[in-house]
Amino acid sequence: MNIIGLDQVKKYMSAPTESLHIKPASTFLDKVLAKIEGTDDDIVGDRLPWDKSWNLFRARPKEVTIITGYNGHYKSMLLNYIILDLLRFRKCLIVSPEMPPDETLYRMTLQAAGNGEPTPQFATTFANWTDNRLWLYEQTDSMKTDVLKAVIRFASTELNIRHVVVDSLMMCGTDGGDSHGSLKQEKEFVRDLTSLAKDHNIHIWLVAHARKAGDRDERKPPGKQDVSGSGHITNLASNVFSCWHNVVRKEKLENLELSDKERKDIESAPEFLLTCCKQRNGAWQGKVAFWMNEGLQFVENYGDRATIRDYGEQ
Repeated sequence: MNIIGLDQVKKYMSAPTESLHIKPASTFLDKVLAKIEGTDDDIVGDRLPWDKSWNLFRARPKEVTIITGYNGHYKSMLLNYIILDLLRFRKCLIVSPEMPPDETLYRMTLQAAGNGEPTPQFATTFANWTDNRLWLYEQTDSMKTDVLKAVIRFASTELNIRHVVVDSLMMCGTDGGDSHGSLKQEKEFVRDLTSLAKDHNIHIWLVAHARKAGDRDERKPPGKQDVSGSGHITNLASNVFSCWHNVVRKEKLENLELSDKERKDIESAPEFLLTCCKQRNGAWQGKVAFWMNEGLQFVENYGDRATIRDYGEQ
């Protein structure tokens, strides 16, 4: 079969300068076979810290990933842990008007130490290790969207940043209301983020709070439809995850009359669920269970000890 070229369809184009490539479907058979056989060299994106997620999801360049969840369900802490792992081979920027940058670095220092009690010497070593790896934007107030977009352009172009965290949507120049104007602002902002991710070949992580539970029960993980604000937010994003803290488990463990066996059985139930509600360029959607260890690290098996890395190497 012949490949249909641009010249043949020019008369159907309102903008002749745009490129158009229509090919027979069988042209892509080699790539399909490579995906099936696991030999696709074009698979791109950074893996998340956990072995069991490696074949399920990649944080690909040119994409926006939304992390949603109820207030107090550890969304930011989870993202900090993901970024901590990515820093080993990618440069990252965290823009968090909701949290002072020293608090962000403090939390990541706790996770890096793995014991919840880092020494001043370790904190100094870790902070030095992050030089030329991690940047934090210092502003603890709502940001104008134009300023944030300029920061992302600068960071990707001048600092070679590959991952940007924006925490959170409600602090980025929108008033967070449900009026038509507010929802339109959110839609336009997320659309701009998707353009920035594509134009600068970066991955953007956007925290978007879930609606307050109200009549719904926080005992159940939120879904894509529970993201606060415009429905266009999740439509525009490439990926949507929800982070849920198992409050049922927490409530049961508060019972002081539990036997040792009952307590152990409850503790072995997943403490957190990370649910992939949408993955535009991947086949998997589903849930992955985690537990938090004594070092505030999110581990993939109950009872896993902390991962301690050498942060003395530059």
